Amino acid sequence: MCGIFGIVSAPDAQLGPARVLELFSALGSASQTRGREGSGFLAVTHEVTYVHRSPDAFDLMSASPEFADLVQRVHDSAKAGSGLALIGHARLATNGSQGIECNNQPVGVGSVYCLHNGIVVNAASLWDGLAPSLPKTEVDSEVIPALVAHQMDQGQAFGEAVSLALSKLDGEFSVAVADASSGAVALSTNNGSLYRAFSADGKVCIFASEQFIVTRFTGTASPNLGAGSRWEQVPLGGCLLLDRQNPCGAPSTPRAPAADPAHAAPAPVARQRLHDTMRDAQDRYQRLKRCTRCVLPATMPFIHFDAQGVCNYCHNHRTKQLLGEPKLEELLSKFRSRDGSPDCVIAFSGGRDSSYALHLLKRRYGMNPIAYTYDWGMVTDIARRNQARMCGKLGVEHIWISADIGAKRRNIRANVEAWMANPDLGMIPLFMAGDKQFFYHGHQTMKNTGIKMMVFATNHYEKTDFKIGFCGIPPVTDQDRPNYLNMGRKASLVRYYLWQFMRNPRYINRSVPDTFGAFLSYYGLDNEATFLHLFDYVPWVEHEIDRTLIGEYGWETAPDSSSTWRIGDGTAALYNYIYRTVCGFSEQETFRSNQLREGIITRDEAMALVQAESAPRFDSIQEYCSLIGVPFSALLSSIYRLPRLY
Repeated sequence: MCGIFGIVSAPDAQLGPARVLELFSALGSASQTRGREGSGFLAVTHEVTYVHRSPDAFDLMSASPEFADLVQRVHDSAKAGSGLALIGHARLATNGSQGIECNNQPVGVGSVYCLHNGIVVNAASLWDGLAPSLPKTEVDSEVIPALVAHQMDQGQAFGEAVSLALSKLDGEFSVAVADASSGAVALSTNNGSLYRAFSADGKVCIFASEQFIVTRFTGTASPNLGAGSRWEQVPLGGCLLLDRQNPCGAPSTPRAPAADPAHAAPAPVARQRLHDTMRDAQDRYQRLKRCTRCVLPATMPFIHFDAQGVCNYCHNHRTKQLLGEPKLEELLSKFRSRDGSPDCVIAFSGGRDSSYALHLLKRRYGMNPIAYTYDWGMVTDIARRNQARMCGKLGVEHIWISADIGAKRRNIRANVEAWMANPDLGMIPLFMAGDKQFFYHGHQTMKNTGIKMMVFATNHYEKTDFKIGFCGIPPVTDQDRPNYLNMGRKASLVRYYLWQFMRNPRYINRSVPDTFGAFLSYYGLDNEATFLHLFDYVPWVEHEIDRTLIGEYGWETAPDSSSTWRIGDGTAALYNYIYRTVCGFSEQETFRSNQLREGIITRDEAMALVQAESAPRFDSIQEYCSLIGVPFSALLSSIYRLPRLY
């Protein structure tokens, strides 16, 4: 199973911080034979405890700029005479995807962190005993630090808390448990998969999951512990306490009875500062500067704030003036058939807006629409079932134009793999290039049916200027149509993509003709002369839409989302996860901010909705990866390589 490894050096050890870090890296590389599906480490230095996780194998993690930066910080903070302790993990995933950062070890609860080799088979029942606490990861190992933290909250010293926690486990385990607040480390195994070695003077101790890993550092090959070093198997069932003052460790012994005042409470220890890269990122997200009027953060492209903290997007916003139902009826009456024959085509994605628009056209306005769908391989099964519900109950003809789904998905894979090789926020829309032929086939559907009007259900809250903002193109403030680009911005977008293709030739792949056709279809056709945008005339009211679709049609929602938005788009879960992970915002912020500016919701309501709707949709992302043939963990690893903007 997994490999755990580490090194602890005393303040007066002959090995300096550089040699200790070299030994630790060598231990990690050697331990990869036990697992390459994620890695991580915890380092205790003078006054600081560092924690880092990666979805990559240890060698890949240790070659990353993030690791190099952390190692330098560890080296710099390991003052002469302070000692150093590092523990690491080479993961073999048994449950919980490595691509999800929190599933990789060290896994922590409060100040307690655990690196675990084995499987806890009674984790579910142990969590029941810790209620109301709930697991935050998918891994069984999380219950170990939860149990230790619980025991420490009850007044137990760290070593005793570890012993008591481990006594409750069913299954096999070899663990290194650390208290980040004190820097203490506990080692224990119930199956013997834990070995350690000491320098001749006992000032340095290393440990690993297998004998051969430990003994290779007791010989003459470099790096090593020096002449006279020795090794042993960690005894079964005990709990060894290690720290920088006592690298070789000592057994954890039971405390005296509580009546003895000297043992009424754990002895005070110097508190360590904690730097957990995952928790630090979460804290930075919570502290993101946001507009005081809307909820856009400082990481939004081209954003700036005035002295009152109000952003330029709020200042430039123009309240949408609806054209009204009389104007709509005037236009619809020109096309409405007298004999029940089809009189309009509606662009029908199966999402909530087009579903509700189909309901309005048929039930409220007496039109006889044909629903038109272009399936490019990323229409979700939920969308298909909801389309069937709507068309079946309304008696609406459904024209379904399907692309070569296999070819489309291979194109998507080629572009996603190109992006993974050199991730760039501005190139994310290329994942969706294959759907833009929707417009071409829409025109062809109108031509083939002889119908002169197509209805679109886009609502004006869904402006996503930030996507081209990451291409260096400023937001559009002089028009109301979402995602419209004038000729100058189209030219700028073309230049940006050409530059990216030169920087990353992997984009020059089988998808290029399809991508070029998509660009022409999306930006080259004259949409305004033919299309009617329904919500330019009538209000778009979210709760009314949801009530109607769910209540009257049994419309299906997604199990991994609290919102009905974007559940018909197979790519949305991925690209919104990328934006949120790297930038600290996604489409939810722009959507809710536009509603807020129109007076539909309050700022508090907007923030609450953003928080609720921003939970990662990992099930949907895994389904996307399965459809296009890209490893889920490899894709998320590429996302984590992007430097965060906050």
